[in-house]
Amino acid sequence: MAECDWYLLLAICQLFFIFSHAVNQTDPDDVTALLALREHWSSNNPQLSSWQGSNPCYSKQPWLGVNCNGTSHVESLALPNMNLVGTLPIDIGNLKHLKRLDLSFNVNLTGILHAEIGNLTNLQSLVLQWCGFSGQIPSELGRLSNLTFLFLNGNYLSGPLPHEIGLLSKLYWLDVSSNLLTGQLPISAEIGYGLDNLTDAEHFHLNNNSFDGVIPASIFNEEMEIEHLLLDANRFVGPIPDELRLLTNIAIIKLSNNNLSGKIPDGIANLTTLTNFEVDHNSFSETPPDLSPLTNLSVL
Repeated sequence: MAECDWYLLLAICQLFFIFSHAVNQTDPDDVTALLALREHWSSNNPQLSSWQGSNPCYSKQPWLGVNCNGTSHVESLALPNMNLVGTLPIDIGNLKHLKRLDLSFNVNLTGILHAEIGNLTNLQSLVLQWCGFSGQIPSELGRLSNLTFLFLNGNYLSGPLPHEIGLLSKLYWLDVSSNLLTGQLPISAEIGYGLDNLTDAEHFHLNNNSFDGVIPASIFNEEMEIEHLLLDANRFVGPIPDELRLLTNIAIIKLSNNNLSGKIPDGIANLTTLTNFEVDHNSFSETPPDLSPLTNLSVL
């Protein structure tokens, strides 16, 4: 009986070893995607030499910037300011469990943003600021339904801001400033979704582009949580919408360096949370309203 127990115990141990060995392996699709990225990048940073082997999640020598958070899937890839040189290949779309992607401040990371980024449906934070990306913002970003932070500022992105950005219902911070974007701001009245759908977003940083047309009044409604509205250094025309008074949480409004005209709305004086109100270098023709009720205003 004791001998049977011994063989049973041995069999259990063998199964446990096999199971543990299988569990402690990085998902093969994730490994393939990371190795493809490595093939597309070069760097003056010797730490990227840590990308060796086939098991980044359980490697004795951690892969730089790769985090699996105790799982067999890569959940975070963060390589900011690493002197990366190359492009972002379509293989990035195979890291389907990725929650955070940060390649910021790699100015020699160039090329277009491929539609395959839209496959990263678990992504919560996409940080590609101050790189060298060009081309249009892919409409497939609208599939990233879990995204809360979108930083594309400081690139060479051109063309319109896609309407599909309005599908990102969890978005908190939108920053596409300092690019070459053109056209009118997208709103839902045109095809059903646009910036006015982003009711939870508190940061709209759209400055330093070439957006034109009028500033859409529908962006300003009672449901919007906007605190920072940066539209300066564009080509907007027409009046400031009266609906701006509905942004009861607003702290910063920057509209300077456009071609705005008409009258500054009296309702601005009701925005008691306002600290910065910048409207210089426009073509307003009438006397501005009395802003003395804005006791928190520090920049005018």
